[in-house]
Amino acid sequence: MLTKDNYETYLEEKRKYYAELLYERINKESLKKDLIFSYLGARICYYSDYPIRILFEEKFLDKGKRTQFLLNLYKKKHFSVFAHTPIVIDLSDINVETRERVFKYFFKVFPIDEFTAIFTLRHFAENLPEEKFKKLIDIELYDWRKDNDFMKSFELKSNIVIELSEFNARYLQSKLFIFNSSIPEWKVVLAYNISRICSHQWIRHTAINFNQRSHRYTDVNAFCLPYRFQEDYDLFNRIYMDFQDLYGLYTSLKVKERFRKEELRFLMPQGTATTLIASASIFVWKDFVEKRCIPQAQEEIGEIAEILKQLLFSKEVYS
Repeated sequence: MLTKDNYETYLEEKRKYYAELLYERINKESLKKDLIFSYLGARICYYSDYPIRILFEEKFLDKGKRTQFLLNLYKKKHFSVFAHTPIVIDLSDINVETRERVFKYFFKVFPIDEFTAIFTLRHFAENLPEEKFKKLIDIELYDWRKDNDFMKSFELKSNIVIELSEFNARYLQSKLFIFNSSIPEWKVVLAYNISRICSHQWIRHTAINFNQRSHRYTDVNAFCLPYRFQEDYDLFNRIYMDFQDLYGLYTSLKVKERFRKEELRFLMPQGTATTLIASASIFVWKDFVEKRCIPQAQEEIGEIAEILKQLLFSKEVYS
């Protein structure tokens, strides 16, 4: 008889059993492309530069170093990054009762049709033994640089982004990248230099998988502002000077007073610039677009939703 004390153990055993059952059905060829997204998700958290440069790191390009990096995340149970890699499983040779149990025990599984469904690498990271999981990630990746359809980029124009330094400031671009996975039903989106206001709104869509740049590990160095503030020169100059003063305080406390970044981030405004990676099935992105392509949506997240609408969905769907 199941009790509260042993129910979690029961669920864990069931998930491990079904992960083993599904393991042999994984198309490892598709992982050569889609494993890229797990690496991106992992590195975004600790990266403050232009995010596409992550895909030129030696740690990414070298198979052994990349495998060890991802395996270390597995050992530390940092499973969220693996949710960005889709895995389509053909369930046609599994009876209906067993298929229903699979959907019952695994969170965020998206059926494509009666016999196929989208799982993610996270389902297997959480439930496979190390030697089997390593076989999934210890692979040569395909060369995305030769694929013009792998990624599309868009400049976001809702805000201005100001990067500060000790001696000067400069404007930065805000960009959106949309990646095609090995299956058309799964899209990965990366937003660079959006505000934390925007990211707070975005992560409310809990069916989407997220990883975000952490200001516990990276310096705060840029701020986002709606263009309206630039219309009044005196007002904009006053805001800019306040940002510069705040950045000076942040730097001084970090260097001279030995405050940690995780403490200093409490001083920063919600307009602090961040990077976010998000992945989901096309059905989930449709829901996101429907909820954010409305007049009431804030301009920044509304612009992102509009780009996704135009790229992923026909005009007939949202007429």
